[in-house]
Amino acid sequence: MPDDEKLDLVYGLEGLYDLMEDGEDELQSERPVCDELKEVTKQYDGEEHIAEGGMKRIYKVFDNKLKRHVALARLQNNMPRAAHDSFIREARLTALLEHPGIISVYNIGIDGEDMPFFTMELKVGKNLNEIVSDSSGTSLNHLLESFVRVCDAISYAHSKNVLHLDIKPDNIQMGQFGEVKVCDWGLGKIIGEEDGAEFDQLLFNPDLLNNMTLSGEIKGTPGYMAPEQIRGEDKTQQTDIFSLGCVLYYILCGKPAFAGGVQDMLARTLVGDFLEPSLRSDLWLVPESLNAVVNKAMSSEIDGRYNSVEELKNEVHNYLAGRSTHAEKAGPLKELKLFWKRNKTLCTLTSLFVVILITGAIVFTFQLQQKNTELKKESERAEQSRLAAEKEKDLAQAALKRTENERSLVKALVDKRSIDVVKVYNFTDRMVFHNPKLYLNQAQGLLEKIEPLDSEYAWATMQLGYVHFLKQQFREAKALFEISDNDPELHALALRYTQTSQPGQLLEVSVLQNLLDDLLENEYRLADVLKIVLYDSTQREDAEERASLAKFLLQKINLAWNQPSMIYDEKEKSLKLSGQGLVRLAVESKQLHQTGPSPDRRIFVTGGLRFQTLDLSESSFKHLELLEGLKLKELNICQSEVQDLSALENFDKLEILRISKGAFNQEQLALIPDYIEVFEQ
Repeated sequence: MPDDEKLDLVYGLEGLYDLMEDGEDELQSERPVCDELKEVTKQYDGEEHIAEGGMKRIYKVFDNKLKRHVALARLQNNMPRAAHDSFIREARLTALLEHPGIISVYNIGIDGEDMPFFTMELKVGKNLNEIVSDSSGTSLNHLLESFVRVCDAISYAHSKNVLHLDIKPDNIQMGQFGEVKVCDWGLGKIIGEEDGAEFDQLLFNPDLLNNMTLSGEIKGTPGYMAPEQIRGEDKTQQTDIFSLGCVLYYILCGKPAFAGGVQDMLARTLVGDFLEPSLRSDLWLVPESLNAVVNKAMSSEIDGRYNSVEELKNEVHNYLAGRSTHAEKAGPLKELKLFWKRNKTLCTLTSLFVVILITGAIVFTFQLQQKNTELKKESERAEQSRLAAEKEKDLAQAALKRTENERSLVKALVDKRSIDVVKVYNFTDRMVFHNPKLYLNQAQGLLEKIEPLDSEYAWATMQLGYVHFLKQQFREAKALFEISDNDPELHALALRYTQTSQPGQLLEVSVLQNLLDDLLENEYRLADVLKIVLYDSTQREDAEERASLAKFLLQKINLAWNQPSMIYDEKEKSLKLSGQGLVRLAVESKQLHQTGPSPDRRIFVTGGLRFQTLDLSESSFKHLELLEGLKLKELNICQSEVQDLSALENFDKLEILRISKGAFNQEQLALIPDYIEVFEQ
């Protein structure tokens, strides 16, 4: 074929192809998507059952019109036809609430089997119950932030006069990107309508919708229902607030507030019988602020709860923001700590600035004062020299007084007064521990026969002042010490307590204890302290006051006595002492420092108490020989540290001994005299 003819044939074929393509373009539709939508005969297919409740079943389906998966809800097969309208009302009620935190309804309708259905947003993620049950991957603050979003959704519903009435962890869906959805508004109730409501809101006639449930029984979930729901009373916003409080409780504890059978949960809910979250939580250390919020939100009394969900949300938001909650009624110190926590950087910088400012001020002040330091030092040296000179003078005068006193004492010993000297010191330093009232009075009688102004007998004047001091007669003691001041320390104390005492009266117990503390600053005054207390016990009628003084002295001679316990019953003639560190009840005579003869036995600091039964159980008392001298009829050494019972042979008045069962072996028990009855307990 010639080349020209081949070229014409090619062009002709190209023209034919062009005509064919133009024909196809003319046959193609101008709106293929709409045409495809017209061809859809079944909107939902690929049903996959994903959840089921007591009243309805939920399926995952593919919407052929919207080209996405949605959730489709249908009633259970056994539900009566009378429930169909309520089912649709739930869908319409949910659709009315357009909020990011409330699941969206897409469509409602009647299927080919004349059964109602509605489609809604397909929930992705886990519900709050599942999240809290596996709390390893989350934090308390994250859960609280989600709770705030739940409060936002419920607060919005309340603004539309709609109550949820079935708020619980299972009805709160949480997505992986922070989405929070409140689901299942099947028990929702309209509590009123606002003026100027939109047309679709007017479709909801409260007379038709209110007080209706799909089950016709108690409306709500036991454990999350408010008391007024259980009693069938009017529901208010506080009803949902109670349920939100229960959800917050679950977040904090990982456990519902009310557990047990249905009837038990309902009964406990009615009276508010639940443990505070801080006492039950195994997940977190529940702060007191949230503890108080839960208690307020879950009050069994409506008036005790928050006025609105917004208030409850703000309380949790305050906690997350590092502020106190109104429910906890935080004090100034708590508010200061929270302020520091919220503004740590600012407070740190401010503190640093204050420290620098104070440091600068201190340095400046130091430099300013340094100029006067030498002058002050010179002044202090002069003053110290003057005081030292006065002290030397006082010491010299005291030495002179002592010399005169000792000279008069020696003179009395070599003349006819020698018998009186021996008697006086025997009475005041030895016999006084046997009968303080009798022997101090006898010593006073002997001393008063001596002329107090006779300088040859200054020892007698001083000793008479000492007797008056022991008897708390400070005015008389002061007057005599001024004549013969051989003891400046006692003279100063007599002067001080003259101002706080009443003539003829004993010091108050607290004041007397102060005097004893003053005396015990000098270790050589222990004998004087014992004499004062023993004489005081013969004059003081109040048994509790005498017991207080005895306990005071016991603590002084048992410095390691921890958590001291003392129970004294004068009517029962019993004394119980317990606590670790109690090792003795008496002072040994060799510990006393006196001019005259020492007492012939140990001195019990409990001498002013009248008891025959001594209970030393649960104490660290160890040595029974330290009790020799007490006239006891009954002794209890259970759970004490006593090991050696041999000293009991010297307790001739003891009738009953109480010991711990199994504390002693037979060899030890054999040491107990036959006249003592032993009780093991």
